[in-house]
Amino acid sequence: MSEIWIGALLDRASEALLKLEEDGLFVSQFRVSPRVGASFAALRRGELENGLPLMVLGAEVVEDPALAPDEFALVP
Repeated sequence: MSEIWIGALLDRASEALLKLEEDGLFVSQFRVSPRVGASFAALRRGELENGLPLMVLGAEVVEDPALAPDEFALVP
């Protein structure tokens, strides 16, 4: 997955995250397809090797095989 796709996904997720926060909801999980999850893990390899959880946009990344690579779900 190219950084362009990841960037577009993150832009959309950031917008959705801000709307949730405006409603007083805070996201605990950022659910993505396994393909996106693997891309995030590759980008954060050093942090994962140091025992840190995979976090993006302040939420734990959880792979969800029901999601397409261009889809995501934010779970409060």
